[in-house]
Amino acid sequence: MLKDYGHYSLDYSDLANIRWQFERQYEMVINQPSDVDILKNVIIETNNQDKEKLIQANTWIKRSAGGGKHYPMDSFKMQPFDAIWTEYLLTAEDLKVGDTLMVRYKIQADITTTLHEWTLQYAYPVRESRVSFIIPEAFSYADHVTDRQYLQSERTLDSTIVIGQGLSKARIPQKGLVMTFKDIPAYKVEIFGPPLIELRPAFLLNITEAFVGQEGVFLPPWSEQFSDLAVGDFFGKQYRVKLAYRWLSDAASKILSTNYSDRLFVLKLYEFIHQRFSWDGSFGLFPSRTIADMRSEKSVNKSAMNMALLALLNEAGFDAYPVLVTTTDQRPVYEEIPSVNQFNHFVIEVNLDDGKLYVDAGIPTLPPGWIDAGIRKDRAIQIKNYKGNWITIPEAATSSNLDIKMNVKGDYSATGTIHASFTGYDAFSERNQLRDDPTGHYWKQRAEALSPSIRIDSVKYVHVKNLNRPFENIVHFHIEPSDDQAELVINSVPYSFFNQVYFIDSLRANPIMFPLKIVEHTELTILKDPNLKVVSAPQAQKLRLEGNPSNMAFLISDTNSQFQSNFNIQFSKRKFSQVEYNALKTYLSKVSDLIAKPLVITK
Repeated sequence: MLKDYGHYSLDYSDLANIRWQFERQYEMVINQPSDVDILKNVIIETNNQDKEKLIQANTWIKRSAGGGKHYPMDSFKMQPFDAIWTEYLLTAEDLKVGDTLMVRYKIQADITTTLHEWTLQYAYPVRESRVSFIIPEAFSYADHVTDRQYLQSERTLDSTIVIGQGLSKARIPQKGLVMTFKDIPAYKVEIFGPPLIELRPAFLLNITEAFVGQEGVFLPPWSEQFSDLAVGDFFGKQYRVKLAYRWLSDAASKILSTNYSDRLFVLKLYEFIHQRFSWDGSFGLFPSRTIADMRSEKSVNKSAMNMALLALLNEAGFDAYPVLVTTTDQRPVYEEIPSVNQFNHFVIEVNLDDGKLYVDAGIPTLPPGWIDAGIRKDRAIQIKNYKGNWITIPEAATSSNLDIKMNVKGDYSATGTIHASFTGYDAFSERNQLRDDPTGHYWKQRAEALSPSIRIDSVKYVHVKNLNRPFENIVHFHIEPSDDQAELVINSVPYSFFNQVYFIDSLRANPIMFPLKIVEHTELTILKDPNLKVVSAPQAQKLRLEGNPSNMAFLISDTNSQFQSNFNIQFSKRKFSQVEYNALKTYLSKVSDLIAKPLVITK
């Protein structure tokens, strides 16, 4: 992209209806055929909620040898995307390699406190990006640059505009900024890289106070917004005022009147909510329905389910509060922009005698204490006593434990069991696997990782519905050797997140973000015929990353009658910087090499 210029201002052409205005123009050089396939579709989006309207749109194709083509505004076809967004699409079929694509458009909207975002980074390099705004001096605003490393210059704007005629003529002092960014690299997609929205540099602008004539908009400071939430009819009163949820507490009266332990009480209410309502797949800071409406409307957004649960937790006497959060598919919250509209969900903090429990209803198989993996846990706001407190939700670890026992006879036949135990997100994943495959066929593939000739005899599932307990499997298996079999090959760590090589690039552009904190333990015990011996096995070793964010230990013991190995690995953090990449790459390479080396038993 050669240049990308954007400008925010007001349109005074109709003094009875002064509008917010955004103008953009950009130029892109088409360097390769894949660019044509992507960039020939020029898309302009407008927001229906802010009554945005596309006023002007023009596109030009400039040929490298001269000449070109112009596409006027009527070349764009309006395509409603959903209730919020409308797309205008132009397909420039004449676009070729070597061309320069030039796009210019103007959008007008109501003057609101909506957050405006000027994006700096794309899937292709940007040579120069410039954004500016100019507004009446009487307006107030908040702005923020999420990453200033590409900022080359910044200067204030100061001018006066004359509007009206005759006796109605008025001079309006204006203020603003112009910021120029240069040489912004293309975003690189990498394994375990953060989503583009997480680190994508941008300029954010939010009007916080604006009055035009007799009308105006006002965005109060954080403290007032938090207190407004706490007392609002569609938020705080939903869980604090019993009249708002009386029917729900009546329906749950049997649970509420039973003397449970705290964690079991929370689980019972959590299960009750999932029996009564279902998640419609959508998010939103505010519930899609009030608790009163949920008496008849059972399919609701996640916030509505959490609101109903929060009301019952408070009715039960728990010390529970809403915590405002964002999903990882939208931009993180910035404290510099005082707007709760940056949040699009809330979860529940429950204070128990043995610690805090974070709960997020909507997915019946997700245990209380773990929240949706697509929820950002930092820059969250706890609403308590009409105040907001910035917090970070602790990263909960997930664990898998396998205890494998085998009895190998002299002809290489074997019988054994696998006792698998999973907690947290691993338990959530396992319960979903069983839901999708009630016959448990997925264990066949897992067992084959232990030995290709293995056969599953039975699989027993324990604590399938009790989310407070680890999800457990007890697998019985046997191995039937072939007539000419000369050895038995066993993988001592058959099931692991680290059984493959993830990092091969020499350089890393983005931070590394593992999906979870991970804890794994695999113990293998083989009782073997005295005539058998282990001729090859992974080497016992211990590894540790500098600073100890992760450590791994693989220990073995081998006697005439028994072989035993113990594999343990844990990651106490999930985010690593680019500086830590090479050490992490080397560490995980050693782990995957160890896991890949088989155990060989022969006579």
